[in-house]
Amino acid sequence: MLRCLIAGVLGAVVAFAWSWFSYEVLTWHNMTLWELPRHAEFQAELIRQFPPKSNDEIYEPGVYMFPYRDKAKSEDWQKAYASSPAGLLFVYPSGGPPITHRTHVKFGLGCLACALLAAVLLSLASGSLPGYFQRVFFVMVLALFAAVAAYLPLWDYLFHPAPYVLAMVTDLIAAWLLAGLVMAAVIGPRAKPSAQPEAKPAA
Repeated sequence: MLRCLIAGVLGAVVAFAWSWFSYEVLTWHNMTLWELPRHAEFQAELIRQFPPKSNDEIYEPGVYMFPYRDKAKSEDWQKAYASSPAGLLFVYPSGGPPITHRTHVKFGLGCLACALLAAVLLSLASGSLPGYFQRVFFVMVLALFAAVAAYLPLWDYLFHPAPYVLAMVTDLIAAWLLAGLVMAAVIGPRAKPSAQPEAKPAA
């Protein structure tokens, strides 16, 4: 249990550090996030559509789809989808600082939860993973499974472009490959129980 805890904490630190390096130093994600044309006009229209909160209307942060899919008007939606721009808007109506200490804390706790879960699974499987790089590969496969399960539907159904999805998947796998290098060193192969000698039948 102690080894799982140590591996989880160290793995979370590595994953968090990689994320900072990936976004702040490499900045390769900028290649998949484009500037919106005439963004000032677009933001002004958003302010008109999402006015400040009042007693009568409350606008919560959320994901807004256009054209909106109304199952009762499926044919109209299909026509609008085929003939006009379509997409998803992640809207935070009230604005605010883009990144705060709370943002880092939430992400760090998420990394810790993932790393602890990976450490537990690695510990359970370590009896059949005697090699160091086998254990590293095990952690990386966990990340690959999570990435495909999470991002494939976004690419297939929810407008996320392939380059964006590929960058996110690659980033996730890289983070946990590096974390796996540390975690596999902490959680070694589990010793197999020695075979008990067979009892001799009584004469």
